[in-house]
Amino acid sequence: TCPAIVVRTYEIADECGNTTLCSQTFKINDEEDPVWTNQPADLTIECDQDPFDLTLTVEATATDNCEVGVTYSDVSTQGTAGCPKYQYTITRTWTAEDTCGNSISFDQIINVDDTTPPVVTCPVVPATIDNDPGECGAYVALTDATASDNC
Repeated sequence: TCPAIVVRTYEIADECGNTTLCSQTFKINDEEDPVWTNQPADLTIECDQDPFDLTLTVEATATDNCEVGVTYSDVSTQGTAGCPKYQYTITRTWTAEDTCGNSISFDQIINVDDTTPPVVTCPVVPATIDNDPGECGAYVALTDATASDNC
């Protein structure tokens, strides 16, 4: 625990068995902040990628002269242009704190965006349509195009 109070007691005896006690009291305190050993960079990911997957967004790490723990908290800001559901920003605040309460923090910006266009499959239409000369036009049954998107 920090700070720690340590009391050292000495007992001094002479050859005749006479004793005297002496004590020292001192305080041990850690005032050193942790140090980042890995600070993940800001990045942009696709909307179908998981912003909570730390193998993708990278985890921060820290070291200290005492035990240190690293945590994060996220604040999301919705986008306003175009497609706010699939375009937003996460401000991830990383904090490293040692057992004595010394801490450091930094923000990582994760932009989530939809930059992949949909994939469209168009139906095949006959190259020519034969009409009976007496008709105004032919009826051609067309199928609908299909599409898929990552988001």
